Amino acid sequence: MKKLLGIVVLGLLFYSSVSAKEYVCIQEKKEENKIFINVKPMFGLKDSYSNIEIENIPKRYEKIGDFPDNSFRWAEVFFDPEKKIYNILFFAFYEEGYVTKSNPLKPQELMTDYKPDRLVLYMNKRDTPLWDIDMFDNPDKKIIFEACIKK
Repeated sequence: MKKLLGIVVLGLLFYSSVSAKEYVCIQEKKEENKIFINVKPMFGLKDSYSNIEIENIPKRYEKIGDFPDNSFRWAEVFFDPEKKIYNILFFAFYEEGYVTKSNPLKPQELMTDYKPDRLVLYMNKRDTPLWDIDMFDNPDKKIIFEACIKK
């Protein structure tokens, strides 16, 4: 009986640590801007994904990898055959961590602030599906979702 109880407890711990985590992420300044993400779905066997769709264009998922800063990163690639353009979306989801921002009292100084559950979305349009570091450093558009709430 103790073995069975131990197996059940271990099974529940394993399930809770690797099961899918669904979040709704919003921009604090624009609460109507929402995105739904599923981080590590199906026990971590599939890549993370979002609910973003672009005009019925099929999307392809690319796993970028999980980083030591507690972030989950993935890319979603849309190819528009008429324009021959790749819309490449990079996602960086942070379960917890720190961000550096301007100090409101002294704008010339930077301060570190704790920010749990946030999402950074880098959007790029390119003529190739290959990416480089410039897409992160200088994306066509970067959106920060300051609050992600677990569903």
